[in-house]
Amino acid sequence: MIAIEINEGPCKLARRILSSLYSDVEVICGDAFKVAWSYRADLIITNPPFVRWHLVRDRDELLRLVESMGYGGGL
Repeated sequence: MIAIEINEGPCKLARRILSSLYSDVEVICGDAFKVAWSYRADLIITNPPFVRWHLVRDRDELLRLVESMGYGGGL
């Protein structure tokens, strides 16, 4: 999993929390528009603040799809 956060405080917090939960996580502190180009994503789960959650009709279906692709494991 790769996470990108522009603000240093939340980035460090996310890195600490996610690293304690998962062994294969990378949290990058920086501007996604500058650093994301060097990564290839199989799946982008969310891209705040651009997520329009009110348009997601069935959250459970989305979670099942994510898990069926081998991601999540009961998030």
